[in-house]
Amino acid sequence: MSGLKEVPTDQVYEKEDVSLAALQIVIDGVACSEATKLMRHAGVYITGLIMADMKGNLDAEKQKAILSIIEMASEADSPCFKL
Repeated sequence: MSGLKEVPTDQVYEKEDVSLAALQIVIDGVACSEATKLMRHAGVYITGLIMADMKGNLDAEKQKAILSIIEMASEADSPCFKL
């Protein structure tokens, strides 16, 4: 993983900010690609891992909303790769 760089000490991020950014990456990934059914399921799986890592910082209503957003993103007809 030589491509990864350390975050400079003047750029310290809160864990919640990093977790929310990770969720955004998953949303973008399932919405902005020609994701297969397996990839969409993987997106839901990764979302569950991220939310579990947040160790209860999200209440049940927010968790349900995030999973709904991931589901809607995976069903969206994205123009990203259409010519």
